[in-house]
Amino acid sequence: VKLQQNMAHGLQFIAHYTWSRSLHYDSNYYAANPAVAYGPDDQNRNQVFVLNLVYQLPFGKGKAFGGNSGKAENLIIGGWQISATTNWSSGLPFTPSFANCGVTQDVGVCRPNVGNGAAWSMGGGSFNPITHSVQFFTPIPTMTTPGASYGAWAMPQVGTLGNSGFDYLYGTRSFTTDATIMKNFGLTERFNLQFRMDAFNLFNHPVYGFSANQGNTCIDCGGTAGQVTSLDANVAMRALQFALRLSF
Repeated sequence: VKLQQNMAHGLQFIAHYTWSRSLHYDSNYYAANPAVAYGPDDQNRNQVFVLNLVYQLPFGKGKAFGGNSGKAENLIIGGWQISATTNWSSGLPFTPSFANCGVTQDVGVCRPNVGNGAAWSMGGGSFNPITHSVQFFTPIPTMTTPGASYGAWAMPQVGTLGNSGFDYLYGTRSFTTDATIMKNFGLTERFNLQFRMDAFNLFNHPVYGFSANQGNTCIDCGGTAGQVTSLDANVAMRALQFALRLSF
């Protein structure tokens, strides 16, 4: 879904929302049983909203405010422009695992059974300044008895595979805004000078790394299980960049 506003009164923007579904397979077990090893693609965020806007501020000569300003006044208030891109995306999928899977099977498909419907909550908690981590989910006690239930999960029977799906749980969401403020100086008819400041991840919002490729996804391992211990590998914290550009 796309909404677009072309330049009018100094403003233009494009907003689009994408819902997608992408599937892939785990090559380790796919040949034996495709249903067990087939599920959501761990590189695809199912929901993505992006807003991109450019706004030429209505100040200075020929604008709504200060339209009759002189050269000196226009040099200060005119020629300003802001732009921004905001991205909100849902989390990346991961597959839950458990500690003692070697007790129940030896084929490497280390997944628990979905239990009796007890509550199982996920979501980024508060930052722990001692461990430098965020608890995404709280591990359950280590499962030791095949076939027994442990709250929201159960240990598979010996010789069986857990029924929790491949990459069916989702990690933390992503939210970032990149923005630019710039000032254009018309030096002559031919030469134009532009000063700009770019801010990447303007609000310094941490995008936590918890997915099939980042984070300890074991439901009963203790220690760092369920913890976010690093940021998403593709998103950095806030950075500022300043530049001068001469156009002719």
